[in-house]
Amino acid sequence: MTQDFKELMKELKARKFRPIYFLEGDESWFIDEISNYIEKNVLSEAEQGFNQMVMYGKDSDVGTIISSAKRYPMMASHQVVMVKEAQFLRDIHKLESYIDQPMPSTVLVLNYKQKKLDGRKKFGKKVKQSKDAVLFSAKKLYDNQVPDWIRGYVVGKKYKVNDEVLQLLAENLGNNISNIANELDKLFLNTPKGSEITPQMVEEHIGINRDYNIFQFQKALAFRETSKAFRIVSYFAANPKIAPIPLMMGTLYKFYSNLYLMHHHPNYNDRETQQLLGLSSPYFVKEYRIAARNYPLNVVAKNLSVLLKYDLKYKGVDQFDNSPATILSEMTYHLLDV
Repeated sequence: MTQDFKELMKELKARKFRPIYFLEGDESWFIDEISNYIEKNVLSEAEQGFNQMVMYGKDSDVGTIISSAKRYPMMASHQVVMVKEAQFLRDIHKLESYIDQPMPSTVLVLNYKQKKLDGRKKFGKKVKQSKDAVLFSAKKLYDNQVPDWIRGYVVGKKYKVNDEVLQLLAENLGNNISNIANELDKLFLNTPKGSEITPQMVEEHIGINRDYNIFQFQKALAFRETSKAFRIVSYFAANPKIAPIPLMMGTLYKFYSNLYLMHHHPNYNDRETQQLLGLSSPYFVKEYRIAARNYPLNVVAKNLSVLLKYDLKYKGVDQFDNSPATILSEMTYHLLDV
């Protein structure tokens, strides 16, 4: 059977354990959270010595895994067999026989990172349909899902956060959940429980400057604040790791694409516009409405072409100097030149 992350974790915390957990997909954070919870919580520390085994796909084989999984636990209700890097297992389909008749007292966990089972083949169908196996697919979050994930993570750790800080984090940390979680954990180490996360905390503990970041750059473009936009560009040029060109291009392409959509739906209310643009909160609709007034439809179309042109220049097409500083400076001039 398939389960989502919240359902699966809720079941584990209620100590409802399944014989088999097959954890696949691209977002390692979710897989690590599930397998780490099982590794630390199914058995007590005293029980783990005799009843918990960790294997690695490169160094093991299906026969050994099945043999280990069929053991009875010693002085415990369960045993845990954890297979990390299961994507490197040869002949993984040979686990079919065990899936048909798993050991009820064993919790077998297979971490199948960066890959997915072929659901068209017999083994993939068997895992998906088995009542004894949980199939969890860890998918990368879309950009518009990241702020909500951050909010849930922050609240789950007993902190508070507002929409502006959420957007600041989402725009500057990308959509790699493992990276976001690591950065937030650094901040939590230095922040009392129950505190509200502020831009000053983000700057101090994560290193995102509250005034010079991609979020503020996009806002300067939206409000056509030319001098502010070029001050931020100068800061980026001096600190190129803060705003890598590929991340900048992706953020701005999404911004102008959203403006393009707004021009084709001018009568939508705030809630409808939020859903249309995939924004995490109505808070950001106001900024987009101002930007839509500042950039008529023909200028939005022109700016999408500008982004494509400078993306190609950055990649070395028709450009003698493709340094990030030059690309950013020229591109910003043409985006604001209406």
